[in-house]
Amino acid sequence: MALLRNGHEVVLRDGGFRIELRPGQVKTNRADRFTLPDALAPFIQHYLAVIRPALLAGRREDAFWINVRGRPWGASGIQGQIFRLTKARFGTAFGPHRFRYAIATTAALRVPGHPSLAAELLGSTGLNMERNYNHADQIQTGTRHMQLLEQLILGIKGKVKGRSSWKA
Repeated sequence: MALLRNGHEVVLRDGGFRIELRPGQVKTNRADRFTLPDALAPFIQHYLAVIRPALLAGRREDAFWINVRGRPWGASGIQGQIFRLTKARFGTAFGPHRFRYAIATTAALRVPGHPSLAAELLGSTGLNMERNYNHADQIQTGTRHMQLLEQLILGIKGKVKGRSSWKA
């Protein structure tokens, strides 16, 4: 995020925005290009037309993300913002890497017939996703455990109610 530059990595094409990363900018050392959702376009346009120029106050800077001091956001500044905003939104702070877990787990739960979806989205290998990021099995196991406990508790309550001689 900190290396994004307006007009270089963040590009307006055909009325929409694209991210275009060169091999040296990506962990996999392969170019990565993708179109951002159309729903983001008005927000990006507003940021570029109104907010970013106000933050820069006449200074020139090609970094896409500008902080309140009119300087480019560095990686630690962006990470700090993510911690602050996730704390405010979810009640617990977490960093940007946690989104990889969320993507891998959600993809596995929502689209189980496409096991490589998260790997494709995140530019990783399926094995890496399965070993390090996908927690769907844990969620499914936890959900099944809770269902069994509820059945057990309901079964015990049913047996207890049916016994007239039962004493506490």
